[in-house]
Amino acid sequence: NCCTPLLDDPIKGHLTRRGLIVHRARCSNLLHEGQQHPENIIPLSWQQNVDEEARFPAYLLIDKKLDAEQTTEVIYTIRQFQAGLEQLSTDEHKTYLSLIVRDRDHLA
Repeated sequence: NCCTPLLDDPIKGHLTRRGLIVHRARCSNLLHEGQQHPENIIPLSWQQNVDEEARFPAYLLIDKKLDAEQTTEVIYTIRQFQAGLEQLSTDEHKTYLSLIVRDRDHLA
């Protein structure tokens, strides 16, 4: 739930009491932890042959509350690119999207 690395992002592991947590190599939380407890940070890399069906969570923030027509357009576009939409929520000024994507290129 921290930095949510995507396939091919440089990654490192953080050993905790709960197990191994995977972070982007430049995650600010990981960098802070590495300064405090470098022994808990380990190098990681992605498996070379990732399953074609592998999917990853991605989170987007739109700095605007979308109206019904705009929301429909966003959902349509997400489906056109064959990404998954797990959640869409709004507050007074923003729209939050939780997506499922294949990799960074799919998100772009």
